[in-house]
Amino acid sequence: MNSVPTTIVRKFVKDRTAYFTIQWSPIIRVDKYEIQRTVPAMAGIFELFYRGKDRKLHLFHYGIAWLGGLRAVIREMTDPTLMKDRPDIQRVLKDHECYYRFVVCESREDLEDLLAFFGKTKGAPERAASGRYENVRLKEL
Repeated sequence: MNSVPTTIVRKFVKDRTAYFTIQWSPIIRVDKYEIQRTVPAMAGIFELFYRGKDRKLHLFHYGIAWLGGLRAVIREMTDPTLMKDRPDIQRVLKDHECYYRFVVCESREDLEDLLAFFGKTKGAPERAASGRYENVRLKEL
């Protein structure tokens, strides 16, 4: 893959409900050179996966990239030598084949709303959302 994958976040608002559609990048095996070539230095959301013994992909981390952009954040989060302050992530990176995907999103408030939605649906502690909407709905492509 020599080009940046097309990723899109679309939003439609009706009656204080935000309807987001996310078109993710393909799920890509972690390789620092591939990250440098294909991940944009733009704001967005990313997810990290590891391949378990069952050969399935398991989500182990997700987050947003704002300052520095997706390229810098994904590059750092997937390098075990840079994750010394996060032994949990470092162990996964050393012990498993890992993958990532991302989507570009230039709105800080939309990133906050989406991160709060992911936190709620993935069982993580709920994070503060922008407060602009009563409900957030999501469709992932």
